[in-house]
Amino acid sequence: MRRIAMVLFSAGMLLAFGTPRSALAQQFSYQGELEQGGSNANGLFDFQFRVFDAELGGTQVGITTQATTQVTDGRFSTTIAAAAGTFPGATRWLDIAVRPTGVGAFEQLSPRRRIDPAPYAIRSLNERWTPVGATGVRTDPGTTSVFINASSAPFTDTVFTVNRDTTSLGGMYVNTTGANSTPYYGWSANNISLAEARVASSDGRFQLVVAGNTSVIVNSAGLLGVGNFPNASERLQVFGDAAATGVVKANNFNYTTAQTRTMTIPFSAFLADGASAANVSLFNDRFSFASATAEAIAYAPVMLPDGVTITSITMQYIDNVAADLTVRLTRGTFSVNGVSQLATGTTSGAVATARSLTVTLSPAHVVDQSTAQYNVDVFCLDWAGASSTAVKAVQITYLLPGPR
Repeated sequence: MRRIAMVLFSAGMLLAFGTPRSALAQQFSYQGELEQGGSNANGLFDFQFRVFDAELGGTQVGITTQATTQVTDGRFSTTIAAAAGTFPGATRWLDIAVRPTGVGAFEQLSPRRRIDPAPYAIRSLNERWTPVGATGVRTDPGTTSVFINASSAPFTDTVFTVNRDTTSLGGMYVNTTGANSTPYYGWSANNISLAEARVASSDGRFQLVVAGNTSVIVNSAGLLGVGNFPNASERLQVFGDAAATGVVKANNFNYTTAQTRTMTIPFSAFLADGASAANVSLFNDRFSFASATAEAIAYAPVMLPDGVTITSITMQYIDNVAADLTVRLTRGTFSVNGVSQLATGTTSGAVATARSLTVTLSPAHVVDQSTAQYNVDVFCLDWAGASSTAVKAVQITYLLPGPR
């Protein structure tokens, strides 16, 4: 007959985290003395350990541990590896069977032995992580705060506090192992997802997802896109409208594609040249002369922002006489008399209704008003009155490289 006498038992829980799917390990050491035939046993013995939820009968909890152990002068020591969830805090009983190694059947020892915790293990039952299924753990119900290397929270509403005594970096990592995995950190209320911060391992882009919509993306080059993936070279790219209530500053504003703009010089802006000024007629929607006037010129100043590029001019006019109208865009410098012609166009044929004439600048001209002034003028050898020869307007088309 065999018996275990003066059993020494020490129990402790080891939380072992491996790969994401590894179970929570719970193991403890077991020491005792084995007698065989009334004397201390010696040699190799096979031990079989099982954990039950009752002293008699009951249900086995966890897995069966078998160990071949050296017994010397009756004494032995071994480790019992229980499965995750074996010790949730409820009372457990240890069932032991033994045999000489490889000889015969296991002999059941009785009674079962109650597994009692050591003093610090008792404390751990009150401050422990509890297994949830095969892959999860949780704090005890009622635990509202978790501290790592800290005993208090920096703010009263802080639930999770991590402290590191350092003058360098300190923080947390979320690591995933799949080639195309996406580590993330999320926020929810009442089990409804509100937002997530994600990093795609495929290309390293960081995404802030709010209410299921990708709101902010930072790619691996540090380019920031608001509302979409950054697809150009600018550091900040906004897809959609942008508004600012304060001051917006930048060294330069430029459009990705220059914006086409137009400026209209109305008929009322034109002046007559020289002696013909007294004969001017501003009739309804056109500039003309009250009576026939030979070799007369009407002109108007042009004021555009510096840096824009003039591409064309278009004259709206009426010409129902043999003499044609000539429209010109000119530039005169402050230091030199005379003007240079940037664009010139002449009408053809006599028609009583309003027509238009467009002249394209070749090359296009970049405006610089720091040293020069710009004008548009219309010349005719025979102005024949408002109904036959008149200027309705001149329109200037230009490109704007940035906001003005």
